[in-house]
Amino acid sequence: MIQSHSYILVEGQQDVLFLGKLLRELGLQDVRDVDAISSLWELFKDQDQLRQHRGLVAAKKLGLQIHQLFSGVCFQNDSHSVVVRKVSGSGTKFLRNLESLEQLLDGGFSSLAAIGLVPDADNDPDSVFQSCKAALKNVGLVEPNEPSQIVDADTRTGIFLLPGGGATGALEDLLLDCAETVYPELLAGATRYVDDVDRTHATFAAEDLLEIGRPQGRAKAIVGCVSCFLKPGSTIQNSVYRDRWVSEHSLPLPRVTELCLFLKQLVGLI
Repeated sequence: MIQSHSYILVEGQQDVLFLGKLLRELGLQDVRDVDAISSLWELFKDQDQLRQHRGLVAAKKLGLQIHQLFSGVCFQNDSHSVVVRKVSGSGTKFLRNLESLEQLLDGGFSSLAAIGLVPDADNDPDSVFQSCKAALKNVGLVEPNEPSQIVDADTRTGIFLLPGGGATGALEDLLLDCAETVYPELLAGATRYVDDVDRTHATFAAEDLLEIGRPQGRAKAIVGCVSCFLKPGSTIQNSVYRDRWVSEHSLPLPRVTELCLFLKQLVGLI
């Protein structure tokens, strides 16, 4: 019987799937059947879509995908259920999501074993951390004193700044760590390609270089090249989910190990 429910907010879909791969390594599985998701998460089920889905199944037609039926991704085993949800931004958006969650959950936050925030550190980890602390405090939760710390309260809380280790950056930097171990030749070629492009060439317009010129532009471009080779024509998140970024070779990496430990302590798997 599932007795422990945890809720984790992240910034993007690839973050959802990367954390999901780690949770699978920790013994939880992503739930493909929306009816198998713990009843506590009923508020995330789209009832209108569910009725349509069941009508299509009864008529033996193609039904809807689970992502069309359930907001977030759920990972479960016999005793623990974890929903990882993207909010496309941290800070204020994390706060608004938590405010809505408390109102919608039967029993509010007391029904949850843990709440975790996993934003990108970007270029100012301290500012991001303080913003996340404020989001937790403003909804009455105990905030940690430092990143990666788990507060052991009635509802555990924790904040992990990607890529970990106190560094600036984002998930892409953690993916580069993984690629260096799992796909070293592919990473080397992708890095050469991105770095060898002459950005001063006359054929480039200013708008062409806008994204690559951003702080995370280079890392995103390199990760994109690696994922495109592995899954041509697909998305980075599809590659994160289906390829070996998370594997026996990358799990021992320091920042991956740090994130795994954070998840284990937050969710209560140790």
